[in-house]
Amino acid sequence: MIKILLLLLIIGGSAVLGQVISGAMAERENALKAVFTGVKTLNNCIIHQKMPLAEAFLRGASASGLEVFRRMSELMYEQPELTGEQLGPMASGENGLFRSILEKDDVRGFYGFIRTIYDAAVTEQVDEASKRYLRELEAEREAAKGERIRRGRLAKSLCIMGGVAVAILLT
Repeated sequence: MIKILLLLLIIGGSAVLGQVISGAMAERENALKAVFTGVKTLNNCIIHQKMPLAEAFLRGASASGLEVFRRMSELMYEQPELTGEQLGPMASGENGLFRSILEKDDVRGFYGFIRTIYDAAVTEQVDEASKRYLRELEAEREAAKGERIRRGRLAKSLCIMGGVAVAILLT
């Protein structure tokens, strides 16, 4: 009886481990969703509310929960001589979590978007850049979701199979 309980505990523990591994894979998808929310808020503030960029960054930070938006707003006030090319890397350089979760291409795309809206002469350029970047983010998020589902299933299956293998070896 104890042996059966031990075997069930091993298999159950391996299933939980697979679930934990699968859950950890959602980080990039969630980060892309947060960036999407921040950019959408940023665009709304600039285009519809005619808000200055630094203020719009603050609104983007509060909507998305991403510190990088708040830091860009601070940097615009602290160092007005910064260029659009310098702003993104400086703000996210202090926030390693932002860069560690997202892939290099995601971060590069974010920097390019920030540079474009920072250097934009009219709000139509901001709107165009925002819409283009939001489409890219949505495509990346869908790809990340598909990858998470595929790899998540694989991780769960491998963990359960490993648990069953250990259980068989112990019998």
